Amino acid sequence: VGAAPAAETLVDACLERGLHRQADTHASQFSDLCGAGRLVEARLRHGEDTIRKVVKKQQFQLVEKVVAGVDRAARQNKDVEARRRVRAVALEVLAEASERALARDLRNTWAARDGVEVDLGFADTGDLAVLDAAARRAKYVQWDEVLPAVPELIDDATRLDAAVDELGAGPRAFDVEWSDRAGAALLQLATKEGAVILDVPRLCASREGCAALRRACR
Repeated sequence: VGAAPAAETLVDACLERGLHRQADTHASQFSDLCGAGRLVEARLRHGEDTIRKVVKKQQFQLVEKVVAGVDRAARQNKDVEARRRVRAVALEVLAEASERALARDLRNTWAARDGVEVDLGFADTGDLAVLDAAARRAKYVQWDEVLPAVPELIDDATRLDAAVDELGAGPRAFDVEWSDRAGAALLQLATKEGAVILDVPRLCASREGCAALRRACR
C-alpha cells in the first residue's frame, strides 16, 4: 500500500468513527497525500464539534477562531459550501443557546467581511437582545433570585458604558474570576458608589464589547 492510500484510509477511518479531531490532525499532517477534499471535511466536522462545545461553555469569542480555521482549509479547495456550512452550524447553535443577537451580528460580519452569505434561521427583530435575555432568565436560575444584593451582570457594550458612568470617577477596585480554558470569565469593577460585574466572554465576542471593556478599564 502506498503512502497516499494509507493516509486516505487513516483519515477516512477516523471520520467513520466520529473521531473528528484526530481526523483533522491527520488530514493536516498528510494534506499532500490525502487531498484537500478530505482536509476540508475533517476540519469542518471538527469545527462543528468544537463550536457546540465552546458555545455550551459560553466561550463565544472562540466561534470566530473555529470558523477561520475551516475557511483556511476550504480556500485551498475553493469549497464555498463548507464555509457556508460551518457558519450555518454556528448560527444554529448560538440561537439554541438564546444568543440570537450575537448570531445576527456574526452573520452580518461574515457577509460584509468574508463575502459569505448565510440564512439567519430565525426572525430578525430589533429586540433580539431583550428576547435572548428573557429566554436565558427563564431557563437558568438568576443571581438576583437567590442573592438580591449581587450587582447586575453586564454583557453588552451599551449597558457597560452606562454602568461605568454610574460608578463615577475616582479609584476603582477590580476582581477577576478565571475560566479553566478561556482566560477571564468575570470581571468586577467597584468604587465607593457601587459595583458592576462584567461577562467577559460575551463582551469579547463583539468588537463593540471589546472596545467598551477597554474604556471601562482605563
